Amino acid sequence: MNKRMQTVLQSKYFYIAVSVIVAIAIWIIALNTINPVVENTMDVSIVYLNEDAPAEKNLSRTSELDISTATIKVSGRQNTINNLLASEIKIYIDFADVSEIGVTHLKVSQPQCDRFGVKILDYYPKEVDVSYDTKTEMYLNVKTEYTNDVLAEGFEFISVKAEPDSVPISGFVSDIEGLDYIKVSLSDNVENGTINSNRTISLLGRYITNSGHDVTANFEPEKITVKIEVAKRVPITYTVVGSPREDCYLLKHGISSETVLLQGDSDVVSKITEIDLGEIDITGISEKLNRDIDLKDYLPSGVTIYGDSIRYIVVDVESYVTKQIEMSLDDISQPGKNDAEYEYDIRFADSLKAVNNKVKVTIKGKAADIENMTIGSLTPVLDLSDKNIGSYRNQNIVFTVPENVTVVGEYPVNIEVSLIEVPEPEVPNSSSQPQNSTTPVATQTVAPTGTSSATATVVPTKPVATATVSPATTTAPTATTAPIAVSDVLPESTANVSAENNE
Repeated sequence: MNKRMQTVLQSKYFYIAVSVIVAIAIWIIALNTINPVVENTMDVSIVYLNEDAPAEKNLSRTSELDISTATIKVSGRQNTINNLLASEIKIYIDFADVSEIGVTHLKVSQPQCDRFGVKILDYYPKEVDVSYDTKTEMYLNVKTEYTNDVLAEGFEFISVKAEPDSVPISGFVSDIEGLDYIKVSLSDNVENGTINSNRTISLLGRYITNSGHDVTANFEPEKITVKIEVAKRVPITYTVVGSPREDCYLLKHGISSETVLLQGDSDVVSKITEIDLGEIDITGISEKLNRDIDLKDYLPSGVTIYGDSIRYIVVDVESYVTKQIEMSLDDISQPGKNDAEYEYDIRFADSLKAVNNKVKVTIKGKAADIENMTIGSLTPVLDLSDKNIGSYRNQNIVFTVPENVTVVGEYPVNIEVSLIEVPEPEVPNSSSQPQNSTTPVATQTVAPTGTSSATATVVPTKPVATATVSPATTTAPTATTAPIAVSDVLPESTANVSAENNE
């Protein structure tokens, strides 16, 4: 072992190896002292790869890519790092990874350096966010908003049309997909009460979203032409004069349209308040009257009619109809009737030809008015308040009927009024009870020119009058009648009233 070691130590190769090792060590020590390992930070431009790839997929970038460099930390020998150029380091972003709309997180590639002795320690950023969207085109309808406040008095809109009625708009889906329509407002641009003729105006449209928000500021303004057509509505008047044939009546009348729309010179139209067609004479007519009228014949120069100028006036005339209603005496109201003192015998006059003490009352009027009428609707009345004893012939019944209804003819009755007969009281016996010994009486003696006399006795306590007729030579029997005044029974010229009893 010692011999071998001694041999090695005596070999020239040993010394050569030792010399090399020592030289390397000295070199390393010198290198670390003269050219040490250092770190450095560099800004390196990012290279974009496949930047057109999204466009091939109909995708467009909607966000700004504001990162163009990456910060890279490197290490190496001082001489190497000091001489290192940014262009020697490569870093990439590949847009081939973009495949859909929205935000895509693109990775920044690991930096690469071709120079020997350079080591990449770190870099920033490692990814970037970029937004992509799809471009599209759509048509937005134009809506014209207005109120009647902008119209002059009496005028109304015939039409309000926007030209064009739809507008093409292109852009990113995210920008325009929420749009609903383009609004044009007359109220915001036209003074109230000023539109009294046709006109055309140009207005700027406003972009309105589905949620009702105005996002006009995000788009180029769009000019819209609005054509306005108006007309003034005025009433049409006429007057029906005269009366139809005697047995007819005016049922109704009307015109096909009671108003008309006028257009033309605003000064002339504004002064027109109505169109008067004059009088429609129905004197003597017995059937429906139809009349066609052209309103153009009633207009001043410079005024036209919007729509049809023909109007139709219809006057309906109908004949009165009759109806017969059965009436009995029980249906007749009889005010003034005194059933306590008088008996009434009431009969329809022979001219009425009553059947079973009933007659037919004929009424005339409009069919609708008399269709449901009954005898109670006529309220027949026979006034008996002035009817005393006697005969009354052809006393007319009075009817109360509604307006436009008449009773045809007269309906008389014959009336007989008489006193109610009262039963005779029992005559007292003269032997047991003298006639003049009961109650004081007043006696009226009626003496005819012959040989007899009539005496009427009135007893105040009872409504009985006793009349006694006596021949000249004999005692007169006594007769009792109903309680009436003596003057009502005998003529006043031949009555002799006495307060004495019969002799």
